[in-house]
Amino acid sequence: FSNKPFRPRQGTVEITSPQFPDVTAEDIVSAQLDDPLCQILLAMIRDETIPYKLTDKEMKILQAIAGEVEISTQNILIKSELNTLTDEREYKIVLPLSFAWYVLFLSHNSAFHTGIYKSANYLLARFWRPGILGAPSLRVMLQKYINACTTCPKKKSLRLSHRFKFRFPVIPTKPKSQQKRKTISP
Repeated sequence: FSNKPFRPRQGTVEITSPQFPDVTAEDIVSAQLDDPLCQILLAMIRDETIPYKLTDKEMKILQAIAGEVEISTQNILIKSELNTLTDEREYKIVLPLSFAWYVLFLSHNSAFHTGIYKSANYLLARFWRPGILGAPSLRVMLQKYINACTTCPKKKSLRLSHRFKFRFPVIPTKPKSQQKRKTISP
């Protein structure tokens, strides 16, 4: 081994400390208590008064959603779904908006800038957020996040560069005076 200091390869980034702190169950619970959608769902589950004024259409939608949402043993608001292939219950955390960008970062950047399909599979298997009350759904937020990513076009251009090689223009074999010209006559 040489005595030279370690130098990362070109294009790699050395991260000395995590960009986001570790998230605990208490952090998620406190973020859900601050989120308007989670507040409404918690009030519906507990049969309390709803802290916001809602239209009849929004109430019907939220009542349908509240039937699928429950509170875990750690007091985290989760959505339960029945997996049709395995006939088992799957649980997803109801994602508060304050954690949305953190989760989007983890599902896209930490996974080596995977595309929308792979990031969505990872994200939607663990978290849930409906597009209601003026907030976008989790899939829409993910698409906007990946489209705004500055690293992805560079990665994609490196991967596809062999497909788009420079092609020389066709050189005419006859001089211009002998080439047939298409003329438009009146």
